[in-house]
Amino acid sequence: MDFKNKNVIIFDTLLEYGDLNNFSIVNNSISFKELVNNFISEKRKIKIIIQPLGEEGYLEEAFEKICYYVKIIGNVIFVIEETDLYCSPYYISENLRYIIEYGRHRNIGIIASARRFTALSRYLTSQAHKIITFRQTEPRDLKLLSEFDFDPDIVSKLKDYEFIEKEI
Repeated sequence: MDFKNKNVIIFDTLLEYGDLNNFSIVNNSISFKELVNNFISEKRKIKIIIQPLGEEGYLEEAFEKICYYVKIIGNVIFVIEETDLYCSPYYISENLRYIIEYGRHRNIGIIASARRFTALSRYLTSQAHKIITFRQTEPRDLKLLSEFDFDPDIVSKLKDYEFIEKEI
């Protein structure tokens, strides 16, 4: 996806996005808010990577605050790495749920990654336009992916870095 002419906010849990050109990196929601205000006042495209650093429990708090700001800002692609840390089939934060269900009214797109499709909230998977999977071998994962027209035999035999994508 071409991020060149889009506002992009990346929530980078595992600190993997350190070398993207034209992106600013922040470590907390206060710095994030200040940086967004700078981008807006200077009429520049928002290009921010949030790499939250803190003690246990901080990730969830930081993520919820960033979701709140994303909801208000609008007109952004919100990339969430390791999404299963912030939502599950049994829990989803209020602000993330709002973004998923109503973000289209504020022109918010989501790109979410997770190790296992079954570990995500159905709110998120029900709104997906595309699913990309790498090799999966757990029977429950394969069963759910088959409901989206993935062939479990093919998915379970993918080689390292091979993937299949489906528009849904």
